[in-house]
Amino acid sequence: MTTMNPLLQTRKVEARMSVGVNDVANYLTANLDADEVLGRLRTGGQPGQLLSGEVCLQEAAYDQGNADFWLDKSVTYFGQAWRLEDTRTITPRTPTATRAALRLAQMPVLKPMLLDSEFASAGAVEQAYRDTTMIAAHVGSLILKPNAFRHTKIKNDCFGIFSEVAVLGLAQRFSVQNSLTDCWQASRSLIGADRGTVRRGVVKDGWDMDVWSKEDAQLPEPSYRVQIKSSDHIVKSYRPGIQVVNVAPDLAVTDNEQALLGLRIVQELNRDQPGANRYKRLSKTLSQRTEQLLNALER
Repeated sequence: MTTMNPLLQTRKVEARMSVGVNDVANYLTANLDADEVLGRLRTGGQPGQLLSGEVCLQEAAYDQGNADFWLDKSVTYFGQAWRLEDTRTITPRTPTATRAALRLAQMPVLKPMLLDSEFASAGAVEQAYRDTTMIAAHVGSLILKPNAFRHTKIKNDCFGIFSEVAVLGLAQRFSVQNSLTDCWQASRSLIGADRGTVRRGVVKDGWDMDVWSKEDAQLPEPSYRVQIKSSDHIVKSYRPGIQVVNVAPDLAVTDNEQALLGLRIVQELNRDQPGANRYKRLSKTLSQRTEQLLNALER
């Protein structure tokens, strides 16, 4: 069996993702219905399966009377996208597979909100947090290997994922450790929010993470809409109501840890899991980062 050159495979994945994203944009603007966009994505390989899962999640929010049906379909698509990838090494398909695996890990948090506009149980949030950080930490360990495939696009996609998981992990850890899961929860946003739009070419209105607080939320509308950036090197404007968290420097506790900070936090969260060896210094560092995150949400 002939193996495709990694650079050619990267271009193929990018091309399929680009076509799929355009189809999803037409779905989100009501130019295609769910069945039409899923039909188009069917030939899109692994990127098409990931995006099909995202469309089904979004459709569960739009069509709540059939939310169970759409959630089941999303799980199937995400599972297919994840299973297509070799989890022992970094390949051009790693970011797509990782995003699919992370969606499956977070499903216990999303399902109650989409089905009944209710918060997930404490056990479900804890399991989702544990699985999410474990998956991201595993990918991080692969990308740091000396012989890892490091095409710039693949590397940047992976480090963007680490930043998103770092912020989500800190938020869910805060909810679990402070017994707040019945009134304060966080989850990755749906694709309709994540894709967003560009207004006047300058102001963006997409975001990556929802935070719900029973004190001020009209469920399932989130209390906080959070856009996550790896750093503040590229400044973009977002509409009022979207909190921007720059992992570096917002979550840094020292001046010399700016580089790869998202991955560092993911590794810390994974080591701090229940049942793992806990270190007082590590727990203190994570608590400090969490305090800085909460401050960033209130800016």
